[in-house]
Amino acid sequence: MNIRIITASAGSGKTYRLTQELDGAIAAGRARPEGIVAVTFTNLAAAELIERARGRLLQHGRALEAHQLLASRIGTVNAVCGSLVTDFAFELGMSPAVRVLDDAAAELEFRRALARVVNQELATELEKYKTIFESDFDWRREVRRIVEAARANGLGMDALAGCATRSNAELDTCLGPCTTADLDALLRAAIDDAVAAIDTTTDETAATREYVKLLRASRLDLGRGRLSWGDWAKLASQGPAKKSKPHVVAVQAIATRHVEHPRLRSEMHRLITSLFGVAAAGLAAYESYKRERGVIDFIDQEALALQLLRRADVRDALAGQIDLFLVDEFQDTSPIQLAVFLELAALATEAIWVGDPKQAIYGFRGTDPALMDAAIESLTSVSTDADLIAQATTAVSRGQLESLGTSYRSRPALVRLTSEMFARAFAVQGMPEDRTRLEPALVVEPAGLGDIIEYWPLDDAKNAELRANAVAAAMRDLLAREPMVRDGTGVRTATRKDLAVLCRTNAQCQAVADALARIGVPAVVPRMALLDTLEIMVATAALRLWIDPDDSVAAAELARLITHPEDLDAIVAHALAAPGRDAFRTDPTVVRILAARALDRDVGPIAAVDAVIAASELRLLCAGWGEAAQRLANLDALRAHAVAYHERACAAGDAASPVGLVAYLEDLAAEGSWSEARTDSQALLAGEDAITVSTWHRAKGLEWPITVLFGLESMREPRSHGVHVFTDRAAFVVADPLGGRWIRYWPHPYTTSNQKGAVREAFEASAIHAALVDRAQREALRVLYVGWTRARDRLVLAAQRNCLLAGIVGTLADIDPMLITEPSAEVSLVESLQWAAVDVDVLVSPSRPSTPLDVAPVPGTVTVGVPIVPRVAAHTSPSTAQPIACSLGEIVELGPRLTITGNPEMEDVGHAVHGFLAADRPGLAEPDRLAMASELLSEYGVAANLAAADIVAAASRFWTWLDARFPGARLHREWPVVHRTDAGTIVAGTADLVLVDIDGFTLVDHKTFPGGLDAADERARGYSGQLAAYVAAIRAASGTPPRSTWIHFPVLGRAVEVRLTADHAALDHRAG
Repeated sequence: MNIRIITASAGSGKTYRLTQELDGAIAAGRARPEGIVAVTFTNLAAAELIERARGRLLQHGRALEAHQLLASRIGTVNAVCGSLVTDFAFELGMSPAVRVLDDAAAELEFRRALARVVNQELATELEKYKTIFESDFDWRREVRRIVEAARANGLGMDALAGCATRSNAELDTCLGPCTTADLDALLRAAIDDAVAAIDTTTDETAATREYVKLLRASRLDLGRGRLSWGDWAKLASQGPAKKSKPHVVAVQAIATRHVEHPRLRSEMHRLITSLFGVAAAGLAAYESYKRERGVIDFIDQEALALQLLRRADVRDALAGQIDLFLVDEFQDTSPIQLAVFLELAALATEAIWVGDPKQAIYGFRGTDPALMDAAIESLTSVSTDADLIAQATTAVSRGQLESLGTSYRSRPALVRLTSEMFARAFAVQGMPEDRTRLEPALVVEPAGLGDIIEYWPLDDAKNAELRANAVAAAMRDLLAREPMVRDGTGVRTATRKDLAVLCRTNAQCQAVADALARIGVPAVVPRMALLDTLEIMVATAALRLWIDPDDSVAAAELARLITHPEDLDAIVAHALAAPGRDAFRTDPTVVRILAARALDRDVGPIAAVDAVIAASELRLLCAGWGEAAQRLANLDALRAHAVAYHERACAAGDAASPVGLVAYLEDLAAEGSWSEARTDSQALLAGEDAITVSTWHRAKGLEWPITVLFGLESMREPRSHGVHVFTDRAAFVVADPLGGRWIRYWPHPYTTSNQKGAVREAFEASAIHAALVDRAQREALRVLYVGWTRARDRLVLAAQRNCLLAGIVGTLADIDPMLITEPSAEVSLVESLQWAAVDVDVLVSPSRPSTPLDVAPVPGTVTVGVPIVPRVAAHTSPSTAQPIACSLGEIVELGPRLTITGNPEMEDVGHAVHGFLAADRPGLAEPDRLAMASELLSEYGVAANLAAADIVAAASRFWTWLDARFPGARLHREWPVVHRTDAGTIVAGTADLVLVDIDGFTLVDHKTFPGGLDAADERARGYSGQLAAYVAAIRAASGTPPRSTWIHFPVLGRAVEVRLTADHAALDHRAG
């Protein structure tokens, strides 16, 4: 295998180089356009690569190759794997048209599968761990993490049982043997002695008072058999004041030994086994669901592609087809994706992987940077890290490695500082310095750009909210200074959209965006909670009212949000004036929505959204509420969710309806019981003159003229407990990159996630914890590098004063104190420092929280479209037609009512009776008719509710009446009817019975209504639209007039003539 690795540091022209390689291979004849396979990290990157490559080919006059490039496999890993699965579907025993669940649909179905495998008894047992272990312990979250790790690493259900066994065994090794002593009894005795010995009258200190309270509470819990392990740890770590300490030595010594307690070990073992068991059962249920419905998800695509690529027949079929295999952002691939890539590389004539291990920051998504490092070392063998060199295998022919050496993004001084600082840091972690060092493409920069580094010490900002307020004020002040940024070969004054603030967490993003809003500075930030916005609350309330006009809660919500937004007394008065279903019926918005519904109530979900937005005049309301652009974009986001729901329902063979849409939206907004985050994302406005607020991870691949790094004060420590993926292999094996991987889960038995204790100390003393610490330090440096390199002209470090090096930036100082130091200036000035032996002037600009402004909403403008006109449906069924003007004619009593026992589904009864009347013939022998009736009743599960002989007798009476009433008529049972109306709608259905004679035709429709006779007559009128639709179609096809139309009620033994008075040929069927 000969893979050429190109490492591309941030801003070094990775996409340009990929395009160059692709174009060069085609120009040199090494690759046919249709023989190219290229994998990108996102759909946007794939589109950009295709666009650039085709543009380059067209520039060179190779129009044919540019056209043929459309036949290549260029896309995300799921797109490429999906095309392989489709091409070789028959080899897998699947349909080429297999439906692929998107992430949201897969999430929903997997959640349901997990819910089905956990009974109440097991759920109750697992919930108990919130009291005996962590108070915020969420077993559903841990199950999800195990499942996600298993699927990303190619581990099946059987492997999870082994992971549970091994997790327990390694836990025992880490914690040591259990004691045979009765620790509960020993602790009780020690507590009793301590409480008796401590004299709180002479030792009145708060520490002693609190510890005695802990002793007494613990003694009580011990007697009840429910002392938590967190309290065991507190007894060991806390203590009274110095005077009383000798009295608690025994308590502390015994409490420390809880790590040896057999009950603790048993509980930990039981939890580990249960969680892996639930995960395995959930996977099995999810796989069963997908098999039953013939669907797959994205991870299945990868697993199936890997399965195909390892088959000899598929490899033979692909031999010679792949001339060039390109991988973009290879550092962000998951283990199973790496296995797919290696198989494709083995089949390709030429393989080029482009990426940057320094930017492998998606470990939380299932990627494994260490695995990718090992893969690179195995393929290139150029590392200076002894551990990684040990993983390289001599069984692989060594490939080439090339590093792009020019930065096309940042100013020269910033490029040199970044290169020197991070080259030294990454070198300590084993990466050769030439993979990090870059030379600036810009030799001479335009004047007036100012300093490359700013430091904003945040004063009076001791909590998260104050720090967000302080950084917001600093950004406002920065814009007031009118900094300059590059614009082509010159400079211009920076605007808000030239500025980005990168936060470590989503919560920080929301806090900063809110702080900016409070001082009148607009910001663009990804937000969830679409359904919690005012405009979508109105839209969903309107949808609920559209579905059910008697929904008084929806009507009240519309009145509260629109008509009386600040007048609760008016809402109460309206509710009292007309209680119940009539409440708020006169509200203007409610009146308009109900009027629109009366015109076209049977529309689908997308049309319903459009209709309620128009009827509630929601676009105009958005303009008046302020932030009009965001609110209008949120309405578009709601419609996009409606379209997604409709497509998903159609793909699943389900009926899409407004009711289903509301349920779908509620699912998106739910923070589910399986710890899944809500996914009702708000619209993200692009191109607005607003500051960008983003997480560091989300900013990867982007750049801004001025970038602020925020959230630098702290960094989460690595934890040995929880879910971790390990490998048994000392050497990376290219032929089997997933081999030897397994999942370990250890629970944390203490009350809070940060609480220390003997168990936690044992965890942190293990060799595995040291490896996790090293992994976390590597990850932190990579994340810092990604954030640092987003800046084009100026980088700003914002942190609480004296805390710049307390968090992620301190990773550099931990590696080498000379790489970075915190500026010490107390006031605004330029401080000259030396970072990584590079002289750098840092502009220090202190900031503190400012007073929020009273910002009034600024009305916006909207374009008001033409009113929505109900559209004629392309296709409809007669059964969906609305009733028309009619009268009842002759009513014929055919015989007695059929006896129905029990409480059957009348739909099933209807299918059985309809089936018999369609197949029955008067000339059939009586035993045959009885046998047929019995079989139909059994088929539909109603044999116990209705006698076969009764159906036969009712049919006989019906045929006798027809012979007498319409002598000589030809009977057409289950007659298919298709008709195009004058409006263009195609009406298609099946008429139950049509009788034709020389005078015309008679239409009879069977209805198994079991109610009273008066209600049946009203029902007959309700079917007038259906009868008219059939009449119009038959008359248009035959040219003969209808003699009469009837509703036959076989259960009631009655036939009712329905006299139609409408123009049957001109009936118009609206969308249903």
